[in-house]
Amino acid sequence: MLAKLKTKIRSMKLSDFKKKLGKRIKIIRIERDLTQDELSEKIGVECNSQYISRIERGLYLPSVIRLMQIAYALNVKLDELFSNIDYLKTRIEKEG
Repeated sequence: MLAKLKTKIRSMKLSDFKKKLGKRIKIIRIERDLTQDELSEKIGVECNSQYISRIERGLYLPSVIRLMQIAYALNVKLDELFSNIDYLKTRIEKEG
C-alpha cells in the first residue's frame, strides 16, 4: 500500500498539489480566526501577507522549514497541513 501511495504522489501534478495545500492552509487559518497579516506576523522573518496569499492561491510552494513555521503559527502538527488533501485520497481510491 505504501509503495502505491508513493507512486501516486510522484504522478500528481505539482500545480494541483500546491493548490490543495494552499487551500488547506487557508481553511485552517480561517478556522483559527486569523488574517493573512496576523499569520505572517506569527511566522515572522521574511514573511508577509502577500507571501501567505501566494501560498494559499497555489502560486508558491513553501520550503519544509516554512511549512513547519506555518504549522507552528497555526498551532497544528505539520502532517495536519496535508491530512485532508482530498486529491491524494481520490487518486488512490480511483486507481487502487
